[in-house]
Amino acid sequence: MSFIILQQTLTMLLLMCVGVVLTRIGILNDTVSGALGKLLVSCIIPCVTIRSFMVPMAEGGLGLLGQSAVLGIASLAVAMAVSFAIFSRKAPEQDFAAAFSNAGFVGIPLVTATIGEEAVFYIAPMISFLNILQWTYGEWLLTGDSKKVQTKTVLLNPVLIATVIGIVIYVTQLPVPGVVSKSIEMLADTNTPLAMLVLGSYLAKVPLRSLVADARVWTCSAVRLVVVPLVMVLLIRISGIGTGEMVQALFIASAAPVGANVAIFAQQCDADYELSVRLVCLSTLLSVASVPAVCQLFSCIA
Repeated sequence: MSFIILQQTLTMLLLMCVGVVLTRIGILNDTVSGALGKLLVSCIIPCVTIRSFMVPMAEGGLGLLGQSAVLGIASLAVAMAVSFAIFSRKAPEQDFAAAFSNAGFVGIPLVTATIGEEAVFYIAPMISFLNILQWTYGEWLLTGDSKKVQTKTVLLNPVLIATVIGIVIYVTQLPVPGVVSKSIEMLADTNTPLAMLVLGSYLAKVPLRSLVADARVWTCSAVRLVVVPLVMVLLIRISGIGTGEMVQALFIASAAPVGANVAIFAQQCDADYELSVRLVCLSTLLSVASVPAVCQLFSCIA
Protein backbone atom coordinates (compact mmCIF):
# COMPACT_ATOMS: atom_id res chain seq x y z
CA MET A 1 0.00 0.00 0.00
CA SER A 2 2.80 2.41 0.90
CA PHE A 3 4.57 1.85 -2.44
CA ILE A 4 1.35 2.47 -4.39
CA ILE A 5 0.77 5.65 -2.39
CA LEU A 6 4.35 6.78 -3.05
CA GLN A 7 3.85 6.25 -6.79
CA GLN A 8 0.57 8.16 -6.68
CA THR A 9 1.97 11.07 -4.68
CA LEU A 10 4.92 11.38 -7.06
CA THR A 11 2.50 11.38 -10.01
CA MET A 12 0.46 14.09 -8.32
CA LEU A 13 3.65 16.07 -7.66
CA LEU A 14 4.51 15.95 -11.37
CA LEU A 15 1.01 17.19 -12.20
CA MET A 16 1.51 20.03 -9.72
CA CYS A 17 4.75 20.90 -11.50
CA VAL A 18 2.79 21.15 -14.75
CA GLY A 19 0.48 23.60 -12.98
CA VAL A 20 3.50 25.61 -11.85
CA VAL A 21 4.86 25.78 -15.42
CA LEU A 22 1.48 26.69 -16.90
CA THR A 23 1.15 29.49 -14.35
CA ARG A 24 4.67 30.80 -14.95
CA ILE A 25 4.10 30.99 -18.73
CA GLY A 26 0.76 32.73 -18.27
CA ILE A 27 -1.70 30.02 -19.32
CA LEU A 28 -2.98 29.56 -15.76
CA ASN A 29 -3.78 32.78 -13.92
CA ASP A 30 -5.86 33.75 -10.89
CA THR A 31 -9.05 33.84 -12.93
CA VAL A 32 -8.51 30.43 -14.54
CA SER A 33 -7.32 28.66 -11.37
CA GLY A 34 -10.18 30.20 -9.41
CA ALA A 35 -12.67 28.96 -11.99
CA LEU A 36 -11.10 25.48 -11.92
CA GLY A 37 -11.32 25.44 -8.13
CA LYS A 38 -15.02 26.29 -8.26
CA LEU A 39 -15.53 23.65 -10.96
CA LEU A 40 -13.90 21.02 -8.77
CA VAL A 41 -15.96 21.87 -5.68
CA SER A 42 -19.29 22.43 -7.44
CA CYS A 43 -19.16 19.69 -10.10
CA ILE A 44 -16.19 17.32 -10.23
CA ILE A 45 -15.98 16.20 -6.58
CA PRO A 46 -19.79 15.82 -6.41
CA CYS A 47 -19.54 13.55 -9.47
CA VAL A 48 -16.80 11.53 -7.76
CA THR A 49 -19.04 11.22 -4.72
CA ILE A 50 -22.11 10.12 -6.68
CA ARG A 51 -20.06 7.60 -8.68
CA SER A 52 -18.85 5.97 -5.46
CA PHE A 53 -22.45 5.17 -4.54
CA MET A 54 -23.38 3.74 -7.95
CA VAL A 55 -22.49 0.19 -6.93
CA PRO A 56 -24.54 -2.91 -6.06
CA MET A 57 -25.48 -3.00 -2.38
CA ALA A 58 -23.25 -5.44 -0.56
CA GLU A 59 -24.39 -7.54 2.36
CA GLY A 60 -24.72 -5.22 5.33
CA GLY A 61 -24.33 -2.22 3.03
CA LEU A 62 -26.38 0.18 5.15
CA GLY A 63 -24.43 -0.85 8.22
CA LEU A 64 -21.15 -0.17 6.41
CA LEU A 65 -22.43 3.25 5.34
CA GLY A 66 -23.43 4.11 8.89
CA GLN A 67 -20.15 2.83 10.31
CA SER A 68 -18.11 4.84 7.80
CA ALA A 69 -20.10 7.96 8.72
CA VAL A 70 -19.45 7.45 12.44
CA LEU A 71 -15.75 6.74 11.92
CA GLY A 72 -15.49 9.73 9.56
CA ILE A 73 -16.98 12.05 12.18
CA ALA A 74 -14.66 10.55 14.81
CA SER A 75 -11.58 11.14 12.64
CA LEU A 76 -12.61 14.77 12.05
CA ALA A 77 -13.24 15.25 15.77
CA VAL A 78 -9.77 13.92 16.57
CA ALA A 79 -8.13 16.24 14.04
CA MET A 80 -10.08 19.27 15.27
CA ALA A 81 -9.31 18.49 18.92
CA VAL A 82 -5.58 18.03 18.30
CA SER A 83 -5.40 21.17 16.19
CA PHE A 84 -7.30 23.31 18.69
CA ALA A 85 -5.19 22.01 21.59
CA ILE A 86 -2.01 23.12 19.80
CA PHE A 87 -3.09 26.35 18.07
CA SER A 88 -6.48 27.41 19.49
CA ARG A 89 -7.88 30.70 18.20
CA LYS A 90 -4.59 32.53 18.69
CA ALA A 91 -3.52 31.11 15.32
CA PRO A 92 -6.80 30.64 13.43
CA GLU A 93 -5.30 29.96 10.00
CA GLN A 94 -3.04 27.20 11.38
CA ASP A 95 -5.90 25.81 13.48
CA PHE A 96 -8.16 25.59 10.40
CA ALA A 97 -5.38 24.15 8.25
CA ALA A 98 -4.29 21.43 10.68
CA ALA A 99 -7.87 20.40 11.42
CA PHE A 100 -9.05 19.81 7.85
CA SER A 101 -7.23 17.61 5.37
CA ASN A 102 -7.42 17.85 1.59
CA ALA A 103 -9.65 14.77 1.49
CA GLY A 104 -11.24 15.77 -1.82
CA PHE A 105 -8.37 16.99 -4.00
CA VAL A 106 -5.71 14.62 -2.60
CA GLY A 107 -7.48 12.01 -0.48
CA ILE A 108 -9.81 10.74 -3.20
CA PRO A 109 -7.04 10.12 -5.77
CA LEU A 110 -4.91 8.34 -3.15
CA VAL A 111 -7.77 6.14 -1.96
CA THR A 112 -8.75 5.33 -5.55
CA ALA A 113 -5.20 4.40 -6.53
CA THR A 114 -4.56 2.36 -3.38
CA ILE A 115 -7.84 0.56 -2.72
CA GLY A 116 -10.06 1.24 -5.72
CA GLU A 117 -12.86 3.53 -6.88
CA GLU A 118 -15.39 1.66 -4.73
CA ALA A 119 -13.53 2.75 -1.56
CA VAL A 120 -14.51 6.39 -2.14
CA PHE A 121 -17.87 5.17 -0.82
CA TYR A 122 -16.27 4.92 2.64
CA ILE A 123 -14.89 8.47 2.72
CA ALA A 124 -17.83 10.24 1.03
CA PRO A 125 -19.69 10.87 4.34
CA MET A 126 -16.47 12.15 5.91
CA ILE A 127 -15.91 14.60 3.05
CA SER A 128 -19.48 15.85 3.40
CA PHE A 129 -19.09 16.42 7.14
CA LEU A 130 -15.69 18.04 6.50
CA ASN A 131 -17.32 20.55 4.15
CA ILE A 132 -20.09 21.28 6.64
CA LEU A 133 -17.55 21.86 9.43
CA GLN A 134 -15.45 24.13 7.22
CA TRP A 135 -18.47 26.30 6.50
CA THR A 136 -19.40 26.46 10.21
CA TYR A 137 -16.59 25.76 12.68
CA GLY A 138 -13.90 26.79 10.18
CA GLU A 139 -15.55 30.10 9.34
CA TRP A 140 -16.01 30.80 13.05
CA LEU A 141 -12.28 30.16 13.61
CA LEU A 142 -11.29 32.70 10.96
CA THR A 143 -13.85 35.39 11.79
CA GLY A 144 -14.70 34.85 15.45
CA ASP A 145 -18.31 35.66 14.51
CA SER A 146 -20.81 32.79 14.63
CA LYS A 147 -23.49 35.04 13.11
CA LYS A 148 -21.73 34.87 9.73
CA VAL A 149 -22.43 31.14 9.52
CA GLN A 150 -25.44 30.72 7.21
CA THR A 151 -27.51 27.54 7.37
CA LYS A 152 -28.65 27.97 3.77
CA THR A 153 -25.05 28.02 2.50
CA VAL A 154 -24.24 24.85 4.44
CA LEU A 155 -27.31 22.94 3.24
CA LEU A 156 -26.73 23.95 -0.38
CA ASN A 157 -23.13 22.72 -0.34
CA PRO A 158 -22.65 20.70 -3.58
CA VAL A 159 -20.75 17.87 -1.87
CA LEU A 160 -23.50 17.46 0.74
CA ILE A 161 -26.18 17.42 -1.97
CA ALA A 162 -24.17 14.87 -3.98
CA THR A 163 -23.82 12.66 -0.90
CA VAL A 164 -27.59 12.71 -0.34
CA ILE A 165 -28.20 11.86 -4.01
CA GLY A 166 -25.62 9.09 -3.82
CA ILE A 167 -27.15 7.58 -0.69
CA VAL A 168 -30.60 7.59 -2.32
CA ILE A 169 -29.17 5.81 -5.38
CA TYR A 170 -27.36 3.28 -3.19
CA VAL A 171 -30.24 2.55 -0.80
CA THR A 172 -32.92 2.29 -3.49
CA GLN A 173 -30.55 0.72 -6.05
CA LEU A 174 -32.06 3.17 -8.52
CA PRO A 175 -30.88 2.28 -12.03
CA VAL A 176 -28.88 5.11 -13.56
CA PRO A 177 -29.09 5.36 -17.38
CA GLY A 178 -25.88 4.38 -19.10
CA VAL A 179 -25.41 7.77 -20.75
CA VAL A 180 -25.79 9.53 -17.39
CA SER A 181 -23.46 7.18 -15.51
CA LYS A 182 -20.84 7.43 -18.27
CA SER A 183 -20.99 11.23 -18.16
CA ILE A 184 -20.58 11.20 -14.37
CA GLU A 185 -17.61 8.84 -14.66
CA MET A 186 -15.89 10.98 -17.28
CA LEU A 187 -16.29 14.11 -15.17
CA ALA A 188 -15.09 12.27 -12.06
CA ASP A 189 -11.96 11.08 -13.86
CA THR A 190 -10.80 14.69 -14.24
CA ASN A 191 -10.57 15.20 -10.46
CA THR A 192 -6.89 14.36 -9.98
CA PRO A 193 -5.34 16.34 -12.87
CA LEU A 194 -7.50 19.42 -12.36
CA ALA A 195 -6.94 19.46 -8.59
CA MET A 196 -3.18 19.17 -9.01
CA LEU A 197 -3.10 21.94 -11.63
CA VAL A 198 -4.91 24.23 -9.19
CA LEU A 199 -2.49 23.37 -6.38
CA GLY A 200 0.39 23.93 -8.81
CA SER A 201 -0.96 27.39 -9.58
CA TYR A 202 -0.96 28.16 -5.85
CA LEU A 203 2.62 26.93 -5.53
CA ALA A 204 3.80 29.07 -8.46
CA LYS A 205 2.74 32.23 -6.64
CA VAL A 206 4.69 31.49 -3.47
CA PRO A 207 8.38 32.50 -3.32
CA LEU A 208 10.43 29.50 -2.24
CA ARG A 209 12.19 31.49 0.46
CA SER A 210 8.93 32.54 2.13
CA LEU A 211 7.73 28.95 1.91
CA VAL A 212 10.65 27.43 3.81
CA ALA A 213 11.56 30.32 6.11
CA ASP A 214 8.25 30.58 8.00
CA ALA A 215 8.31 28.47 11.19
CA ARG A 216 4.53 28.68 11.45
CA VAL A 217 4.15 26.81 8.16
CA TRP A 218 6.51 24.01 9.23
CA THR A 219 4.79 23.64 12.61
CA CYS A 220 1.33 23.45 11.08
CA SER A 221 2.49 20.99 8.41
CA ALA A 222 4.01 18.78 11.10
CA VAL A 223 0.73 18.73 13.03
CA ARG A 224 -1.37 18.00 9.94
CA LEU A 225 0.93 15.40 8.39
CA VAL A 226 2.48 13.71 11.41
CA VAL A 227 0.81 14.46 14.75
CA VAL A 228 -2.82 13.99 13.66
CA PRO A 229 -2.14 10.69 11.79
CA LEU A 230 -0.06 9.34 14.72
CA VAL A 231 -2.85 10.12 17.19
CA MET A 232 -5.29 8.32 14.89
CA VAL A 233 -2.99 5.29 14.61
CA LEU A 234 -2.79 5.07 18.40
CA LEU A 235 -6.55 5.38 18.79
CA ILE A 236 -7.14 2.70 16.15
CA ARG A 237 -4.63 0.47 17.91
CA ILE A 238 -6.23 0.98 21.31
CA SER A 239 -9.81 0.62 20.07
CA GLY A 240 -9.02 -2.46 17.97
CA ILE A 241 -11.20 -1.27 15.10
CA GLY A 242 -9.22 -3.35 12.60
CA THR A 243 -7.48 -2.83 9.28
CA GLY A 244 -10.28 -3.27 6.81
CA GLU A 245 -10.63 -1.23 3.63
CA MET A 246 -12.94 1.23 5.38
CA VAL A 247 -10.39 2.09 8.05
CA GLN A 248 -7.58 2.23 5.49
CA ALA A 249 -9.54 4.62 3.28
CA LEU A 250 -10.49 6.91 6.17
CA PHE A 251 -6.92 6.94 7.47
CA ILE A 252 -5.48 7.87 4.05
CA ALA A 253 -8.01 10.70 3.66
CA SER A 254 -7.20 11.92 7.17
CA ALA A 255 -3.44 11.86 6.52
CA ALA A 256 -3.76 14.09 3.44
CA PRO A 257 -2.16 17.56 3.48
CA VAL A 258 -3.81 20.87 4.33
CA GLY A 259 -7.05 21.41 2.45
CA ALA A 260 -6.97 24.01 -0.31
CA ASN A 261 -10.17 25.54 1.08
CA VAL A 262 -8.24 27.22 3.89
CA ALA A 263 -6.87 29.68 1.31
CA ILE A 264 -10.32 30.25 -0.17
CA PHE A 265 -11.92 30.85 3.23
CA ALA A 266 -9.04 33.06 4.39
CA GLN A 267 -9.52 35.28 1.34
CA GLN A 268 -13.28 35.48 1.88
CA CYS A 269 -12.97 36.14 5.62
CA ASP A 270 -10.19 38.77 5.39
CA ALA A 271 -7.78 36.47 7.22
CA ASP A 272 -4.10 35.89 6.32
CA TYR A 273 -4.46 34.64 2.74
CA GLU A 274 -0.72 34.52 1.96
CA LEU A 275 0.00 32.41 5.05
CA SER A 276 -2.86 30.08 4.13
CA VAL A 277 -1.46 29.55 0.63
CA ARG A 278 1.96 28.72 2.12
CA LEU A 279 0.31 26.23 4.48
CA VAL A 280 -1.36 24.47 1.55
CA CYS A 281 1.75 24.43 -0.63
CA LEU A 282 4.37 23.26 1.87
CA SER A 283 2.16 20.58 3.41
CA THR A 284 1.29 19.29 -0.07
CA LEU A 285 4.97 19.05 -1.03
CA LEU A 286 5.89 17.35 2.25
CA SER A 287 2.99 14.89 1.90
CA VAL A 288 4.91 13.16 -0.92
CA ALA A 289 7.08 11.69 1.84
CA SER A 290 4.80 11.83 4.88
CA VAL A 291 1.71 10.05 3.53
CA PRO A 292 3.56 6.86 2.41
CA ALA A 293 5.49 6.90 5.72
CA VAL A 294 2.49 7.19 8.03
CA CYS A 295 0.55 4.66 5.93
CA GLN A 296 3.44 2.21 6.32
CA LEU A 297 3.32 2.82 10.07
CA PHE A 298 -0.43 2.31 10.00
CA SER A 299 -0.10 -1.04 8.21
CA CYS A 300 2.51 -2.18 10.77
CA ILE A 301 0.73 -1.07 13.95
CA ALA A 302 -3.00 -1.08 13.27
